[in-house]
Amino acid sequence: PNPIPSPPPPAENAGLYKGLKELGELVGSYQGLRESGRGSTIVNSIVATARQCNLDKDVDLPGEEDDTAELTLEQRDRVVGRVYSKIMEIESRLLPCGLH
Repeated sequence: PNPIPSPPPPAENAGLYKGLKELGELVGSYQGLRESGRGSTIVNSIVATARQCNLDKDVDLPGEEDDTAELTLEQRDRVVGRVYSKIMEIESRLLPCGLH
């Protein structure tokens, strides 16, 4: 028997899901490249995507005019860590139990 397909997310959440998924992927690539030259570029993308998902209201992000290349590795780790824990919190609220 075919499993019953789950209904698509409400339209206003669809963009948020996509943004969160993208953020999760960026955080994953940051973890692998954080000490390389690309680390700050990825953090810039994480911060920009976090803003698109309106996470800047809940997460302390660097200012839009700040270049994360000027942050130390430890400061970048903290920014990424805060964004990541917010993603986890939102996903646990958005996704029904058992679909994580």
